[in-house]
Amino acid sequence: MNEISAHFNLPFLFASQAQKEIIHNEAIQAIDCLLHPVVEAKLDVPPSVLTDNDIGKSWRIGSSPSGVWQGRADEIAYWIGGGWRYFAAQTGMQVFDRQLDVLVVYAGNAWLEPASIVNPTQGTIIDLEARTAISAILDAMRASFMIPA
Repeated sequence: MNEISAHFNLPFLFASQAQKEIIHNEAIQAIDCLLHPVVEAKLDVPPSVLTDNDIGKSWRIGSSPSGVWQGRADEIAYWIGGGWRYFAAQTGMQVFDRQLDVLVVYAGNAWLEPASIVNPTQGTIIDLEARTAISAILDAMRASFMIPA
């Protein structure tokens, strides 16, 4: 039997295992970060000042990390107060990025950030009904965080 889960390396408990509460608490922290993931922003360098109010916050690590994040490109860094927990991104993983105000998706080798799309405004033949329909579609996509506002 495996000692960790397949996707996020969550630890399993065993019948004769000592200090199960430590293993259990580590798994709960991972679940807390990954169940409905929200990140503050994408950074290459950890925030310089973190307080107790930042416990439980996460960041997407950029492609050129440094400091304690060095070697952890594209991972999720989860602040637990006094230290970091890191989680490797999995293909298809979605996180809500507060700074971008959109969902970003991990495509197996990079995080995909949706491009902004502007409403139609010009053309040689003005078609108000088409513009209204396209604008409604874009507004719905923005409201569901599929594209940035």
